[in-house]
Amino acid sequence: MFVAILVNEPPMNTVVKEVAGMAFEPKTIALSKIYLDPENPRHEALPDEQAIIHYLISQEQVRKLAKDIAEAGSISPLEPIAVVKHHKVKSGYTVVEGNRRICSLKLLSDPDKAGSENDRRYFSGLSKGMEKGINRVQAIVFESREAAIRWFSLRHRGEQDGVGTKRWDASQIARFNLRTNSRDPNLQALLLIEYAKSQKLLRPDEINQLNITTLTRFLSTPIFRHHIGLANRNDIKINVPDEEFNRALTRFLSDSIDPGSDVHSRTSAADRKAYASQLVKDGVAALSHVRAAHTPGESASIENPAQEQATATSSVPNSKAETAEAAQQAASNPTRDQPHPDRRRKVVQSSFTAKINDKILRRLYRELKDIDAVDFTVAATAIFRSVLEKSTTLYLLSTGIKPDSKLDEKLKQLAKQLSTEGKTDRELKFLRTIASAGRDGDYAPDTLGHYIHGGAIPTPAYVFRYWDNMESILRHTLNRV
Repeated sequence: MFVAILVNEPPMNTVVKEVAGMAFEPKTIALSKIYLDPENPRHEALPDEQAIIHYLISQEQVRKLAKDIAEAGSISPLEPIAVVKHHKVKSGYTVVEGNRRICSLKLLSDPDKAGSENDRRYFSGLSKGMEKGINRVQAIVFESREAAIRWFSLRHRGEQDGVGTKRWDASQIARFNLRTNSRDPNLQALLLIEYAKSQKLLRPDEINQLNITTLTRFLSTPIFRHHIGLANRNDIKINVPDEEFNRALTRFLSDSIDPGSDVHSRTSAADRKAYASQLVKDGVAALSHVRAAHTPGESASIENPAQEQATATSSVPNSKAETAEAAQQAASNPTRDQPHPDRRRKVVQSSFTAKINDKILRRLYRELKDIDAVDFTVAATAIFRSVLEKSTTLYLLSTGIKPDSKLDEKLKQLAKQLSTEGKTDRELKFLRTIASAGRDGDYAPDTLGHYIHGGAIPTPAYVFRYWDNMESILRHTLNRV
């Protein structure tokens, strides 16, 4: 028989329910009267509360949970604590659901319960940062452990064919994060799936087979994103014509559901770069990169210096009246004719000067300064890398530091040395970023090497921006060697 008795008292003391003979009662209980469960399934039976606290801190991430509770000022109102009456302590209760949360609350209330001095300081710091302590807990009181089993087994025994708690998969989590403006590593993959669905790039049954984790892994690799036309890691802004993006994206998504393809979740960074190169060989990569990123469906101008030059020539005034009008417009908008830093042909701008003593480095620098990076982008990128590595090596040697054999480690050594010489964090930000970018960073030494060894074709803007971000550091190092 199912009976519900309503009592006209505050919310957490309003209901006593009996469901199929199993009684439970919502109740607000003082934290001091709640004891941790020594027989909790998270661990073997433990002798006392101190042992339980030690285990939960060391093995069950209670530090992080306590930090979240301290920041929120509450445990989750969606998940009440479940308790039963203590078998020995009169008016006491034992937790049967929520051991980690009660442990966290006890440590926030009394940090001295933590075993080590380091833990005591940690929980004390969290406690002091709370506006108000939590001394009472809303709980569900069950008659016995047996009476509670049916309910907390729904939370901890898996989905049980839909009866238990059904976890969100990666795409559902990403969709939630998108709607709540939360950061999520799978967000870009979800947006691509939604785009492919809206554009009907794949059939509905194929869309349903897409694995968001696999897509995210590939999207983490800058070279791959470059070859399908994505402009960044955050959204689906593209810097190629729409038709090229759709072609490359369709191939990628189709490969991701093909068991025989090279697109799967166990790929390494090298595998993903090799796949990007294969897209180029197969003629499906997006190669006509545009200057400004746009959302698919919007127009964008192709990065074509020759076309720009022709456009500029056609707009030259051919009469005195037109010349006067152009001069008047220029005076009223002095920034109009300032060139965009990407719209040039040389890596090293004419205003940059360096006095270099080393003969080999001086020759490399001169060639970098003279080369037309628009016509010879790969060569310009290769010379730039040589200048970067040679100047870094010589600079480290001049300061008595033995350079590491790897460029990224050399750059870390350089950043550390320049910091001791007074360079600010702001001046060293880009250097530290590329030195610590790992294998997949847009400007990581490994990505630079991938371009040089023919893994992909860099754009002129890529090497221009690399130089511009490193210019102040290079001015310092080149003039010292």
